[in-house]
This record gives sequence, C-alpha cells and structure tokens, in this order.
Amino acid sequence: IPVPLPTQIDNLVNERLYEEALLLCENLPDSLQKNEKTRWVKVLHAYHLFKEGHYERSMAYFSELEVDPLQVIGLYPNLLPRDIRSKNSYPIDVPDLVGVPLEKALQALIVFLTRFRTSSSHSMGTATPEEYTAVTDIPTIIDTSLLKAYIKTNDHLLAPLLRLPNHCHVKECQKVLMDYKKYHELVLLYKCKGMHKEALELLARLGQNPAGTPLGGTQETISYLKALGKQHISLVQEFSRWVLQVNPDEALTIFTEDRPANERLPSDIVLQHLKQNAPQLVVSFL
Repeated sequence: IPVPLPTQIDNLVNERLYEEALLLCENLPDSLQKNEKTRWVKVLHAYHLFKEGHYERSMAYFSELEVDPLQVIGLYPNLLPRDIRSKNSYPIDVPDLVGVPLEKALQALIVFLTRFRTSSSHSMGTATPEEYTAVTDIPTIIDTSLLKAYIKTNDHLLAPLLRLPNHCHVKECQKVLMDYKKYHELVLLYKCKGMHKEALELLARLGQNPAGTPLGGTQETISYLKALGKQHISLVQEFSRWVLQVNPDEALTIFTEDRPANERLPSDIVLQHLKQNAPQLVVSFL
C-alpha cells in the first residue's frame, strides 16, 4: 500500500531528515497544505540546527520564517524576562550554552535581531514596567537583549546602540553596564533616556575619584553641561560647582558656550552663580 505523502514527510522529520522532507513538500498538490507543511518542517529544522551548533543557519531560517523573536531569544540564557521565558516551549531540549558556543550563538542572534529591528514596525505600547522580569514589550526586549549580546561579544557596538533612540530597559541595562564597568556607555544610556541628573551624578563621582577610569577629571562633566539648555539650568548650576572649583577656566566655557537662542542660559542667573562659586571669573564672563 502506498504511503501518503504527508505521512512520508512526517516519518522523515521524525528521523531528522529535514532536507529530504522539504524536497517531498514540493510534491504536495494542495498549495495551502504545501505552504503549511514546508513552514513546519523548516521551523523544526531551524531548531535542530540550533541544537547542533549551526547557529548562523538556524538564525537565517528563523529570519526567513519570521519566527517570533521572543521564541528565538528564549533559546539563550538570561536574556528573556522570566515571566515570558516560563511560558515558552520548544521542540528541542534547549542546550545550556556557555563559553565559546555561547559567544558564537550570540553573534548569530545579533544578526537575527538587527534584521528584525530594521524591518519591524513595532513601537512601544504601554508603559514599561520598572522590573525587567515583568516586561512584555517586544522592542524593549530586543534592544535589551542586543545590549547584553554586544557586551559579551563586541562591546564597541554598545555606544552606537545607545547614542541613537532605543528601547533598552533602563534598570536592567544599568545593572549590566555597571557589572561590566562600562561607565561611558552608562552615561550614554542615561543621556538618551533624558536622565541627565543620573548621568551627571555618575560623572561627578568618577571625575572626582579618577583612579582606573577614563572618565576621571572635569572634561566629561563640562562637555555634558555644555549640551544642556536653559530648561536644565538647575542641573547646570548644581553640577558645575565642583568643576568650577577644580578647573575654573575650562568650566567657564559651560556658560559661554554658543547655544541656540531658545536654549541660552539666563545671564542673570549665571552671573549670580559665578559670583557665589567662582567670583574670579565674573569679569571674564561679562
């Protein structure tokens, strides 16, 4: 008795002969059944490739099939929020990735997530929970996962991610960056999220205790304050005090910086501030 074609395909899949199963899928007469069966086989093949360590080929399949990125991210340790990870199920025993295999797998994931991020029209939905374990927003999980992948594979990619608008989860990424002592990148995270006080507090702490950090001294704080306009005048006053004491001549440029008209610092407030904190600079300011 001839074995029905769908049964032959199922048998090949059970034997993990995915390429042969895909060839038989081409012979299915019904186009809907053909498409569904082909996708099913390819998805299983992608997971099998991942388990066998063929990460790039696996991710190429996941991209082609537009598999839910949260399912893909869940194949990796410590990336997916716990509440989502606990609900995911997989057709394979997910390997416990560590060391070199983890690094190679993360490099492949970066390509997958970058493609998805570029092609996706996802936007932020509801307000992001403070704790990452409760996050469900796809853009937040993708960008947070990218940051974690970058920091373990190629930390030079962190700054480009954080300089542009992004959906990184602040509390989770803050913890990761602190753990790896990526203070410059943490300042970028704060800045892109409009958390100027947190950025300036970090710069002040590092600037006044410069041992072992490239952010020692006054220059980073001065540069940051120069970029703030009149709506942040209270922050400019608060965090310019210590640099006025340590490096007064250079600190003066915070207030003489040529800002757009609607961003210029109120001269009367600046003058009073200098009189109180660096009176020797008043003539130079005027």
